[in-house]
Amino acid sequence: MKFIKEICLRLWHSPTYTTWGNFIVSASSLLVTMPLLLRKFNPDVTAVWFLFTTIITFVHIADLGFTPTFTRLTAFVMGGATDLRDFRDIRNKGDGKVKWDVMEKLYGNIGYVYIISTLLVFVCAITFGTLILSKPISKVHNQPEMWQAWSVTIIGLSINFYGKKYEALLQGMNYIALVNRINIIFGFLGVIVSFIILLNNGTILQLAIATQVFSILISVRGWLILRQVENGRFRKFKLFSFNKEIFEAAWAPSWRSAIVILGSTGVTQASGFMFAQVGDLKILASYLFALKLMNTISDISKAPFYTKTPVFSKLRSEGKLFELTEQTSRAIFISLTIFFIGAICVLFCPYFLRLVSSKVVFINPKLWILMVVVWALERHHAMHAQIYSTTNHVPFYVPIIISGIVNLLLAMLLLPKIGIWAFPIAQGVSNALMNNWWNVKISLKSLNQTFSSYYKIMFVQFKIKKSA
Repeated sequence: MKFIKEICLRLWHSPTYTTWGNFIVSASSLLVTMPLLLRKFNPDVTAVWFLFTTIITFVHIADLGFTPTFTRLTAFVMGGATDLRDFRDIRNKGDGKVKWDVMEKLYGNIGYVYIISTLLVFVCAITFGTLILSKPISKVHNQPEMWQAWSVTIIGLSINFYGKKYEALLQGMNYIALVNRINIIFGFLGVIVSFIILLNNGTILQLAIATQVFSILISVRGWLILRQVENGRFRKFKLFSFNKEIFEAAWAPSWRSAIVILGSTGVTQASGFMFAQVGDLKILASYLFALKLMNTISDISKAPFYTKTPVFSKLRSEGKLFELTEQTSRAIFISLTIFFIGAICVLFCPYFLRLVSSKVVFINPKLWILMVVVWALERHHAMHAQIYSTTNHVPFYVPIIISGIVNLLLAMLLLPKIGIWAFPIAQGVSNALMNNWWNVKISLKSLNQTFSSYYKIMFVQFKIKKSA
């Protein structure tokens, strides 16, 4: 009994396992609500709903790069750093003691940044988001309801976006497990409410309201937690204050991170927007469904790595490069293993869709396999980019601009000829030009490792832990 209790406590306080729990609850909607959604609504309505969720995903990944940057800077302060600008030189390291005066300056800057960026998100959603949705919504029979659902989504999206500032701070202070535990509760309740709505022949508008209410509650959760942690210090901090040195430390890596995200994951998400303007809504629904599955698998597989990025940043700020090498290599191995297991399981999706009498069909399995290979390579180089970014230097924007342009041009060129196959092919070719190998190269150099030595450490660690 004591052993079981210890296991439960370990899971309860583990950032990785609670993140998995959070993602599993989110993914459970695929098993609980998605069958009803696919069975109840026609493919044109389903395609528009998937476009809603794709726009939400796009906005959150394209937050000007501030969330990962502020998470990293918070971790630096927790590690005792006072100069937050550049950690490529390991002599610029903290003493391990939290600098609360620096934290207060950082907190004030975060307040300014997020109030401005939230207003930008709101304006962009009203303009560009509405423009993207105009043609697909014009093809459905219940257009007024869809526009009402989009209006609700804009409000919830904007509030939830502002709440990302609490996420950045709490993750940087390594309160990941605490945040995830509450996310699991809200996520579970959200799935249940959505299931009840669909089971009782609810509408897309009702589904949108339920989804956005729970996203707003998550933002409120972040605000309440931040007021309680660290003996309530943040309640005494100024909500808005500007410090030039802190802002400069955040701005350079942020806009570069934004370009990196937009040029990689952002372009992939935008492929659905492109196809929505020229393609058949039935095919669009199939593609966006596959993209949603890929995003879910990718999110779940990220947990062993991305939940530890505050730890990685702290290790870098303390100059512990070999320990950073050990921890990142093991996290990459576990992440990619989970990704491939999930991707293989999805190959059984066509049987599942037939079982639930879905009005949406799955994409060609060969196309899915191609997407898996392309995304796996991207996941690998993205994790190495995160490792190098712990130096607070983000040089990836130049190759990403080039690969992003190549990706878009290839996609537009191939789309009329081969349809949705154009997107993974364009993504794979553009990444192979530079991102797949250059990110890995500079990441390993920052760790003072070669390719062979790094992956030797990875597999030796795995064998030791497996035998133990």
